[in-house]
Order: sequence, then structure tokens, then C-alpha cells
Amino acid sequence: MTTVFRIVATLVRAWAIVLLSAHALTSVATAVVQRGSAASGSVGAAGAITRTQNVSAQTTSVAFSAPTTGDLIIVFAHRDGSTTPPTKVAGYTTIDNTTGANSNSAILAFKFSDGTETGSGTWANATSVAVLIYRNAGLGGWAKTRSAGSSVTTSYGTLTMATAAGTSWVAGFGGHTTATDVGGTAPTGMTMRTATADVAAFDTGAGVASWSAQTATVNANSGWTTYTLEILAIPTGQLLYTFIQNSTVIEAPSGATAAVTLTQSVGTEPHILVVATAYSGLPVEVKTIDKGGTLLSALGTYGGLGTGGWGGSYGYVIGTNSATSPITVTYEAEAAGATIGIFEIAYSGVGTPSLDVDNRQYAASGGSPTGPAFTMSGGRDVVIHTAWGFHSMTAVSAPYNTPTGYSSFQSGYGFAAAFNQSSVTTPTWTTTTGVSGLTGIAFGLSPTAITTQKFTDFEASTDGTTATEALLQASSKGWGSGLWSTLGTGAAMKFASAASKPLLTAITRLNDGSSVSAAAGSLGIQFLTSTVLSYCQIDFAAGSGSAQTATSFSAGIWFKSDLPAVDLSNMDVFSLTCPGGSGFANAKFLQSPGGMSRCFQLEVVGGGGNSQINIASSTWYWLTLQYNKTGSNILKIYDASGSLVGTITEAHSGTGMPSYLVFGQTSGNTPTTGYVCNFDSLKIDPAGSYPLLP
Repeated sequence: MTTVFRIVATLVRAWAIVLLSAHALTSVATAVVQRGSAASGSVGAAGAITRTQNVSAQTTSVAFSAPTTGDLIIVFAHRDGSTTPPTKVAGYTTIDNTTGANSNSAILAFKFSDGTETGSGTWANATSVAVLIYRNAGLGGWAKTRSAGSSVTTSYGTLTMATAAGTSWVAGFGGHTTATDVGGTAPTGMTMRTATADVAAFDTGAGVASWSAQTATVNANSGWTTYTLEILAIPTGQLLYTFIQNSTVIEAPSGATAAVTLTQSVGTEPHILVVATAYSGLPVEVKTIDKGGTLLSALGTYGGLGTGGWGGSYGYVIGTNSATSPITVTYEAEAAGATIGIFEIAYSGVGTPSLDVDNRQYAASGGSPTGPAFTMSGGRDVVIHTAWGFHSMTAVSAPYNTPTGYSSFQSGYGFAAAFNQSSVTTPTWTTTTGVSGLTGIAFGLSPTAITTQKFTDFEASTDGTTATEALLQASSKGWGSGLWSTLGTGAAMKFASAASKPLLTAITRLNDGSSVSAAAGSLGIQFLTSTVLSYCQIDFAAGSGSAQTATSFSAGIWFKSDLPAVDLSNMDVFSLTCPGGSGFANAKFLQSPGGMSRCFQLEVVGGGGNSQINIASSTWYWLTLQYNKTGSNILKIYDASGSLVGTITEAHSGTGMPSYLVFGQTSGNTPTTGYVCNFDSLKIDPAGSYPLLP
């Protein structure tokens, strides 16, 4: 504007402010009648949202009364005469600050109140500021539309809303370069809430199920900028999650630490801070961060997958601790080949979220790998997934994109989140054909506690079918780390109804959200002695290195064999082994001293076999091993009712951690032909809890 025009415009604006109240009353009446028209979208049941304040000023800041802690403060700052938007005030999150056009620009931003604010703060270079403050509200994944033009007609654009339940309000914010009555005419379906000549803020005042573009006429023909924004209601008895920020660092530097630069400081609003790490090499566990709180590891996401160990790890903080940029992440060892993403997600409502589910999986090939599936129990969760492929990840399916989610792609890695989900939709990623490692985690309100274990029931087949990697994987639930294979010089083991021995006790909830009933199932898996050497193996991490970072690792399985006492073979039927055989705990099945029965001994690096547990032929027993990185390995055997039969402890010289588990017949003397060894209900616990019972 010229100086003369600005003086005239200021006088006009002053008169407009005097007349505005009377005009606004007319707008209110009109908007109430028209709300719910075909143009503005159908009206749903009114949400529990309350607008507590609405203020504006023709300057860089505006005062308001201190809100209640947790109130949602939305600021629209308009700049007349420049296409460079005003500068964001520290502590706010930018929703949009696109470079403007037609001699004006704007920024839309928000924060959750800490209860001490008495004004908007100074938005440098703004010419006007409008503020709306809401209670019992949040923004989810930011359903918003920006519109711009140069005319006497402003447009408040169509929204693709996160929910069609009719509980969300829609707010509109507009600024004009030369008009002096931006709040004079409200978009159909909205009511003007605050205005100061060249800016105004509107909202629907009630829940709507949809919003289509509406226009409003002003008294001058020049540049303008508007926003429409969905405001989500906190659901009864649940939490509402709002995206704050995601920052990534590509290829962590050598060493066990990496600094991640944030887009803004972490605030003191209740939030979840998630460190998501994807690897093209062997994963290592995220242990700590230097600010923001005490980091907890999500063991269900951790572990290597496939040749090269592609996989990931997660850590998280739930709290209100602030943190400045950068945040330094520390790992158990060098985080080679890693890309790290930090998510900050605010939550509103009564209660505190906690870990609901976490899981991982491996895709051997294909251009559309799917993330790990899980069943949540937290009501309405925030869900985060990561993916890495042999070729670059380029896209992810809904709802992991706006307005219900967020996604980011960096150097072939994908990071994505979905907010306020009542059930988990497994993401489909887009890449070129190749190997992929995929992880996922979710947080919800008061979820049922999980147990991070892998359980294989051998039910994904039929009696007499040859065991394959795919059928073994399909029979597995829970902890997703590990790749199955069937090995040995003899014919592969087979699924068999005669080998069925279900669990005695139900598993309430595994880390993927699945449960296992007691006495459920009709199949197990069977080794035929005629095949001599045949076994199933599950690799937790390829190559060298640990499968996890605990100092103990445990496993358990049902076992029954009809081999008679007179058989002289000694068979390695169930074992945990470190890379290169540097450490192992092996349950060895052989004739007992004296030849009166069969027995088990525990073999370890350096020997073992110092004691034995005698067992009967054709009788079910539960074998459970605990491998300890330091100290002694343990074998316990229980009878079919769950009563302890005996315990063997053997000191060993191994110092690594197991990278694979096997069952069947891996080595030893050739057994007598015509007999079987039956296995069922395999449990694996990477945290090493013990005794691991049936």
C-alpha cells in the first residue's frame, strides 16, 4: 500500500470496527440457519469442544486471558505487503506457512497451553493476528486447506476430514491485503468469532461431518489468504493424539551416538517422544537419550531380519519433559547404516497412554511389502511404522498420510504415523522388488499388558504336510524377529496330529496383540528317525552379533519320543546357539547311564553332560532352556501336568548371545529307524525370563 492509502484505510477500518458488532449479529443468525446445508456438509452430534476465547488485533500480537492448561491455542498471523510469512513465535507448531502471493502471506500455528500464556506473543512482520482458543480439542494429523487469490471474493476451501462422525468443528481464518471488512461476511456454515478489519476468524460452532468450499465477499479487490482447519473433539473415555513434529537424521555417524536436530524444541504438554530407527545393517538397541526423559526400549520391534540383518529398534518416553535441539541418541553399539526418526505426539484427555503393541517382520521380495500386523487394545491409538527396503521406499497407504496421519521418506527409509485409530490398518509400502525390513508400534489408553515372546503353534498346515519356511512363519505369533528354515540332509520334518501338545496355560496377550488359548490346537511337528538328520531353525540375526541386548535368552518346547532305552543314539534335539558356535545351550537326548531309560543332558561350550534327567519313552515333557551370557546355562524339564521333573545347570565359556534356535536332529549318532520325536508349542523369550513354562 502507499502511505496515503494506508492512512485512508486506517480511518475506514476504524469506522468498520464500530459497525462490525451490528453486522456480526446478522451473520450469526444467517450462519445458524444455513449450517448443515448441502454446501457446508451435514451436521453430526455436537462434539464436546468448547471455544473459550476469540481475539484479534491489527498488530503483531494480541492479549488474552490465561487459558486452562491443555487448551488448544490457534494463531493466524497475516502479513500485508509481502509474500514472506510472519515469523513463528517459539513454542508454537507451524501448521502452514507457505510462501504467499498477491502481496500477502500468512502463517497458521498452534500450541497446547501450559496455563500461563497471557497473549499470542509477537509474530514478527505480521500486520494482523487472530486467535481462537478451544477446550477439549486437538488437531490429529492436521486436516487443513490453504487457499489464496486476488479478488473481492475469498474462499474457505474444501476439507478432507479425519473423521466423518460429526464431532469435529471446522474453523476458518482469512486475511486480505486491502479489504477492511474481512469479518463482515462469514462463509456459509460458519460464524464470525473475531475480526479486525483485514483479518478474521470463524468456526462452525458445532460438529460437522464434512466441509466443502465456501466463499465470503469483502469490500476490496486485491490479494488474500485463507485457511480451513478441522478441530477434533476428545472422545469420551479416550485420549486424542495430535502430531507435533518428526525429525530424521540419515545414516547415523560412526559410534554409538547420533544427534537428531529437531524442527522445534519439545514442549511441556503431555506427549509421547518416540525414537524410531531403521537399519540396513545389523540392528542395535536404542538405550538412552540425553534430554526429554528416561527412554524405554520396545523389545518387540527389535532384532535383525534377513541376510545383512535389516531391521530396526524403537525407544520411547511418555511424559512432559521439555527438550531442546538436538537430541542425542545412544545405542548399545555402533549404529552403522541407521536412519533415525524422532516423533513428538501430544495427547489430550484424562489419563496417560502406554505401550499397546509392537512388532516387526521381514519381506523377502515384492514391491508392495506390508508392515507387521497387530491387534490393539488401547481404544484409540497412535500407530507408528518404519520401513527399509533393498530399494527405496517411496509411499505408504492410508491412513498413514494426511489428514489421519503423517509420512516421511528419507534415503530409502520410510517413517509413518496414524493418529486416533480405533483399529490398526496394516500399512502397504511402495518400493521396487527387493528385501524389506518393517516395524511398528502403537500407544493407547490402558491397554492390556503384553508379553514380548514368539510363540509357534504349528497349526498353519494339515496332518502329514512337509514343513516349509512359509508354513512355520504362518504358525508363529508375537515377537516378529527371526527367519525360519528347514535344514539337514534328510527329508524335512512334517506337521502331524500325533505331535499335538497344546499349552497348559493361556497367553493373555503377545506383543503383536494376539492371544493363545490353553489346550488349543490339533497339530505339532514330527521328526522321523529314518531321516537321520533333519531339523527346523529360526535365525534371529544373520551374520555375527547378538539377536538382542539382554544377558539372558530363553526358549521352551513340548517333546515326546518313542525311542526305546536300548537305542544308543545321542541326539541334539533342542538348542540355542551363538554365531559360529561360540556359545550354546544344547538339550541332548540319549540313553541314560545304565541303559534303563532315556535321559536329557545339557551340553555347553567347554563340555557339560555332568548330570542327567531321566525320562520315560512315549511321554510328553516340557523342555526349557536359558542361555546366560555370563555364568551358567540351565535346562529344566517338566512333566505333562507342568510339575518339575529336574534341573541341570552347566557352567560354560561362551560370551556371546544366541543368534539361532534349532529343534529336530542336528547331529549325533544315527538313531534306530522307525521311531519319531514330536515337538509342539515353541516359546521364545528374547528377554530371557525363566523358567519359561507351558
